[in-house]
Amino acid sequence: MLCQIIPETLVDTKAKEIYRPFDTIRLAYAGNTDMTYPIDAVIAITYRCQARCRMCSIWQVKEHNDVPPEVYKKIPTTLNDVNISGGEPFLRKDLADIVSVVNDRVPHARMVVSTNAFLGKSIIPRAMELVEIKPDIGFGISVDGVGEVHDFIRGIDGGFQKIVTVVKGLKAEGVRNLRIAYTLTTENADDMIKVYQLAKELGVQFTMQVSHDSDFFFGKNDSSIVKVRHPLFGSDKMRG
Repeated sequence: MLCQIIPETLVDTKAKEIYRPFDTIRLAYAGNTDMTYPIDAVIAITYRCQARCRMCSIWQVKEHNDVPPEVYKKIPTTLNDVNISGGEPFLRKDLADIVSVVNDRVPHARMVVSTNAFLGKSIIPRAMELVEIKPDIGFGISVDGVGEVHDFIRGIDGGFQKIVTVVKGLKAEGVRNLRIAYTLTTENADDMIKVYQLAKELGVQFTMQVSHDSDFFFGKNDSSIVKVRHPLFGSDKMRG
């Protein structure tokens, strides 16, 4: 059973952008309709993001509040897998506090932090702080193509090289729980094998998901990425 925990902003007529701690965090369960024992959680600790991904509109969310770390003391103790996600988790200066709270709450759970790695080398020492808290913590780094393809999909020039730098830097620090997270869209399908081969070359895991609509994360109800417009792919054409 999957539990998605997302940040919420409560806007009151008297005071804007205030918290109503945990009861404003929505829990969405998938699978079994019995919601008494979720075992997997994706915890979106922020909607802030410096990427401009073509398949996601989180970065367009202008008004939101990040709930404080102590709120996560109330996550279900039945969780076996926790993905600390966003937005971009490393944009929160209190990320280590959040990981510590979650680890105290579910010390038995496997934990992964998902990142776009666009903060570059500055991520590495902060990631090592998280390793100090939970030695087996993992890091999932988004890669949606090789070179310019990734930069085009994610909307950040030079983003791909930052990813390679971060992966190599974390490996040099002894981190072994590393994975590349590839999101398949109609615009990067031809690069899926290339990204898989990159993961093998870097000595990390390869994971993937298919781009899909989500009220929680993408904020729109259409799968409109159906044409290829990037010069690397030639003229516009439909992919089926």
